[in-house]
Amino acid sequence: MKIKIYSMMLVLAAGMITACNQSESPPPTPQDAANAAKDSAAQTRDEFLASMDKRMNELDAKIDKLASKSADATGDAKIRADQALADLRSQRDAVRKEYDHLKASSESAWDKTKAGFQSAWDGLVKAYDNAAAKISSS
Repeated sequence: MKIKIYSMMLVLAAGMITACNQSESPPPTPQDAANAAKDSAAQTRDEFLASMDKRMNELDAKIDKLASKSADATGDAKIRADQALADLRSQRDAVRKEYDHLKASSESAWDKTKAGFQSAWDGLVKAYDNAAAKISSS
């Protein structure tokens, strides 16, 4: 009985050693590390672009809602609302061009182009808030 248990333990130990040796992979090369960093950067870039697509679509919907809200305005309130919406849409078009430029930017220009886009986006969000306040107070 003791021999049988001892034999089973040896078989299990040999199997574990074999499994451990098989799971080891060669250490990563500098090229592997560079590829992993590039993949990570691409994923981050793709995630940022997808997030901004969603946020721009949401802002477009908010702008449309403001336009429908201001449709019933009259007199000076209508003139201010129409001007605010026109300015907002013009700024939105400029941000869209920045975004297209960002999507087409190279890896080496990404950070600089992203910073320029982010600044334009922040300005657009402020402009929306200002336009919404003007239209709401009309």
